[in-house]
Amino acid sequence: MDAFLKNGKGLLLAYDQGFEHGPSTDFNEKNIDPNYILDIALKGQFTGVVFHKGIAEKYYSGKIPLIIKLNGKTSLPKGEPISSQVCSVEEALSLGAKYPRGEAVKNDTAPEIVSYAARAGLEIGADAVKIKYTGDPTSFAWAVKAAGLAKVFMSGGPKAPTDETFLNQVKGAMDGGATGLAVGRNVWQHADPLKMASALREIIFNGREVHHALNMVVAQ
Repeated sequence: MDAFLKNGKGLLLAYDQGFEHGPSTDFNEKNIDPNYILDIALKGQFTGVVFHKGIAEKYYSGKIPLIIKLNGKTSLPKGEPISSQVCSVEEALSLGAKYPRGEAVKNDTAPEIVSYAARAGLEIGADAVKIKYTGDPTSFAWAVKAAGLAKVFMSGGPKAPTDETFLNQVKGAMDGGATGLAVGRNVWQHADPLKMASALREIIFNGREVHHALNMVVAQ
């Protein structure tokens, strides 16, 4: 995991949503292009990127550490949302991937669900787990404790209603002991992705408060 960390903290840019959600929900003329995402990752000083196999094969150039998502599902067929394996570990490694990671719950941000997921990751030998924010630093800290020596990354999730809302979530996760953040839409759907990246770096790597980070987003 050290390849994805800077001074023990990590900021990952996820771009695996196109397979599950399709090109109409989350994308615009800019962010539908994987090269745009790689440009954000490099200029925004992210410590890693998350791609599906096909994107990595066609666009990844090795300039930033890579995670390949090995499973996935589309929204086209009806029925149970089973996430099938779409890439092998061997294929992922051949593309340069550094880290392998492996809906029947009503509230997937409930502290007991999140901490269970964190613990399950530890129990099966994961080096890191990506979990949703529970809503407050105290309950998130319990999930971090449940993860033991596994690194904990907060999942960025869908685009938040406001920048302040999202930055407060990230700050809460970091205060709860998170290693960092795996974020996609809250960066590459943003009007100015690099400013949001700067704000996130201030919180994750420098421990700054939300009001300071928010100034990075609105700065001219």
